[in-house]
Amino acid sequence: ALYRGGLAVGGDSGLQLFTATGRETLNTSPDYIRPVLHGSESYLLVYDIGEKRYSVYNSFVCVHHEETEYPVFTGAMSDSGYYAVVSESYNHAGVVSLYNDRFELVNRYNRTDMVTCTDINEAGNRVAFATVGMQNGAYESTLVIAVPGQSQTHVEMKFDSLFAYDVAFIDQHRLLLVGDRATYIISVDDGTVICPIEYAGMQLAYADTNQSVTALMFSINPVSDTYRMIVTDKNGKLIADETFDAGISQLSVFEDYVYCMADSGIVRINPATLEHWLIECSTQGKSLLITDEDEVLVCGGQSAA
Repeated sequence: ALYRGGLAVGGDSGLQLFTATGRETLNTSPDYIRPVLHGSESYLLVYDIGEKRYSVYNSFVCVHHEETEYPVFTGAMSDSGYYAVVSESYNHAGVVSLYNDRFELVNRYNRTDMVTCTDINEAGNRVAFATVGMQNGAYESTLVIAVPGQSQTHVEMKFDSLFAYDVAFIDQHRLLLVGDRATYIISVDDGTVICPIEYAGMQLAYADTNQSVTALMFSINPVSDTYRMIVTDKNGKLIADETFDAGISQLSVFEDYVYCMADSGIVRINPATLEHWLIECSTQGKSLLITDEDEVLVCGGQSAA
């Protein structure tokens, strides 16, 4: 995961933090088997899915550790230092616990349905999460947007026949809700759907968003490795619609560019002009992190380049 412009690496052998120049600032061995890392410009949130604990780190030490009553399923960390931990309880299938930058509990949202995803905006003044339940034999998702510190939620909206599995703030006024049959750009202010993007039978493989663009990669033909990429601006206006005949294993957006990890290397795409740049490198079993418009990290089990 990216952390303060550097790199955070976690595994069963320990946790390491590096600056943007590659200097190691932390090398520790917490008791995590397959840790999930959420980085930001403030802290790093670390947990094992299904375990009853989590930790928060700065660049040098663990600044907070908490044992939880129930297993942790997912979480989020904001640049503001606010963070969320998703678990369950005896009476609720989904519980979102929101903490401030002093590790104090601000809100606890209890839900009868399972919470599948959560996010916090950069300023820490909005938190969003989605729940999934069953209604008349079909999935029903609910998007919740809340203001930290307030007892009443700000927005709650239902989506019939949708399994929502990711939510991400685009900016202060918009967020992206990703589901199994459609993706929605939604107003944070009043819950209005700004733009629905229906899949029309296609299978969504990857999605990413930032303040400039939203990119969706669909698998058209898994046998022949054919993919279709749709890129919109922050309001859902179509910028690019392109087909790839190459294996794609990851997609990321940074500034106005889209980056794809392909079999032959890393492809940078300018959606406005459809210009492509290929960085030839080995990508098998690797993951991609974007640190700058002209700099990417290709991370494997033993190293990052």
